[in-house]
Amino acid sequence: VPEDAECIIAGIHYLQIDIWSRAVGRIEAKSLVAAVKAACHEQAISLTQNALCEIRIETWRVVQDPDGLTSHGIINLTASIEEA
Repeated sequence: VPEDAECIIAGIHYLQIDIWSRAVGRIEAKSLVAAVKAACHEQAISLTQNALCEIRIETWRVVQDPDGLTSHGIINLTASIEEA
């Protein structure tokens, strides 16, 4: 979504990160989701091009996949990025 300002070309990017685990229960999937949250939420992440202004985890959840064996972690985040 464009979020340009005077002399700045920027945008909000909506991303989804998915993880899957076949470990018994949802503990491993929840641990992986927590690791992604810790690595991303409001962190100062360097980009090779452009500039990351802000990154935020908006929602997360762990659900059972239809196969009944797989736990599926879903992390939704937004990133505000300015073009170089």
